[in-house]
Amino acid sequence: MQLNNMLPCPLFIGTTPLTAEELAELPQLLPSLMLFAITWSLGASCDKAGRAKFDAHLRTAFASAAAEGQVVLPEGLAAEVVMMPQGAHVYEWVFDQGERRWVAWMDTLPEFKCDPDKPFSQIIVPTADTVRGASPAGAECDADHNLGSSFSASVQVDEHGASCGLSCLLFPE
Repeated sequence: MQLNNMLPCPLFIGTTPLTAEELAELPQLLPSLMLFAITWSLGASCDKAGRAKFDAHLRTAFASAAAEGQVVLPEGLAAEVVMMPQGAHVYEWVFDQGERRWVAWMDTLPEFKCDPDKPFSQIIVPTADTVRGASPAGAECDADHNLGSSFSASVQVDEHGASCGLSCLLFPE
């Protein structure tokens, strides 16, 4: 169920329906968005050791299925483009729909500048973990989907959750 709720999140950010142009581009985006949704639903609760195993399994399973012709991709879309790049775990990447490519989570943020007047308890330094943890939750809020129990309440999620209500603070069911 969680995978079904996760997949539409990147597609429905905002309140306007998809345009005809966006609908036409959807087949080019869906394979990568599906891998992103699989990673952050089925693999979301893995610990460090589990993430390494999940990464290896997802990459092997996808490559094997693609080699055997079990993955049907739109014409002109190569399996190497659909899968997250090598060199870092699948958890390190987010799919940039506008650029149609995978980018590292930290590359999605502007340079961090600490406000010296802000109380220490309110300073949130962006790290790969806080960015990864907050982004799917933010997508959930915008799309009004319940992602289930993968995300726990934290300072980062709470900061993003404040703008869209308490439904963004997710606890195990």
